Amino acid sequence: MALVLTLHKNEDFYVGDQQIVVTEVYDDGTFVLQPTGGGEYDVTHHPEVEIMPNVYVIASDAPEHYGRARIVISAPREVVVILGDRYRKPTGKAAIALGG
Repeated sequence: MALVLTLHKNEDFYVGDQQIVVTEVYDDGTFVLQPTGGGEYDVTHHPEVEIMPNVYVIASDAPEHYGRARIVISAPREVVVILGDRYRKPTGKAAIALGG
């Protein structure tokens, strides 16, 4: 099962405890992700990019999100994905386990 996040440049999300920041968003809907632990990933519409073990991302083809990264994330069910704001200020409802 996939999760889709729509984020602006410099917004972030977490996969587990690993922060991932959107560092660039391009006009064609592609973008760059940068984990805080290092590395940088150019994400396009195809193929998928593995940003962590068994965690894949791809840029959505949806054109209505100009100026924002529309991130399609595929990962095992037990992987928790959470928006950065909610990671820093937990509300009890923010965590999303993919697939379930």
